[in-house]
Amino acid sequence: MNWDYSVSPAARKFLSRIPKIDAASILDAIEDLATDPCAVDIQKLGGISWRKRVGSYRIKFEIKQAEHNCHVYEIERRTT
Repeated sequence: MNWDYSVSPAARKFLSRIPKIDAASILDAIEDLATDPCAVDIQKLGGISWRKRVGSYRIKFEIKQAEHNCHVYEIERRTT
């Protein structure tokens, strides 16, 4: 069963500012979340918030089980 997903305006803006190859990798990862958000390599942040790593970026999202919805609310670059 596929899940719905949404991406916040702030996350979309971030995607428009990074290299296109990185943005494509992140978008592929977001689409993978729509298949089954719990089946991918993710880490719980607390409450309904989760994190997925993609290269040098982190995708932060919320899983709403009852609605079968994933909402990506932040994408950030990992730093050392």
